[in-house]
Amino acid sequence: MICFMSTRATLIVLALALIAPTSATAQQATPAEVSIGYLALTAGSDGYPKGYYVDFVANVTSRFGIVVATDASYRSNSFEYLQLAGRAVGQGTVLERLPVTLKTTTRGLMAGGRLTWRDPRVDLFIQGSGGAAYLAAHANIDSSTPLAVSLRDRYRAATWRAAVQAGAGANIRITSHSAVRLGVDYRRLERFHPQGFLEGESRGRGPNQLIFAVGIVWMLGK
Repeated sequence: MICFMSTRATLIVLALALIAPTSATAQQATPAEVSIGYLALTAGSDGYPKGYYVDFVANVTSRFGIVVATDASYRSNSFEYLQLAGRAVGQGTVLERLPVTLKTTTRGLMAGGRLTWRDPRVDLFIQGSGGAAYLAAHANIDSSTPLAVSLRDRYRAATWRAAVQAGAGANIRITSHSAVRLGVDYRRLERFHPQGFLEGESRGRGPNQLIFAVGIVWMLGK
């Protein structure tokens, strides 16, 4: 009997210990959170090293919030385009050389939900969202020859695609109302059949994107 009562008391103490942090951390949820920071993205073998993100979270409860986010990332690739007199590459006389800088951009506009496990020092979260992604490319060519005009048209593309996204991250507290954000997300884009130059260079515009983010979070409200 004593052993049973001791076990029961132990279970009650453990239950209270588990519940107590939840009640305490539930009070730490502010009505809203805003975050802005640096973003880098990979798509296939292509890297987009320059980017940014902004997100806003309206906390419905201490655990669940509605999140709206936007982001953009950029990359550029420079090469020399050769127009040859012969049909085969490496044969014939070079008729014209054109330095080309191909700039590509991907943007996202997403909305969804976020689950957060709060702690006085670190808030851990997972999130899922849906929305759209904008993919665009254009070529910078410092020339006005017919070949340059043709290449600009060939390397110009823009499209919107439906997207779903899931990720996780951590807000590391700096003060009671600010934190450092570390996050990783996976974005899946609607499949499509590229046209023109994208038929041979579609990796950077394919259905999979891995996103890395570092930023600052401000907790708004109380």
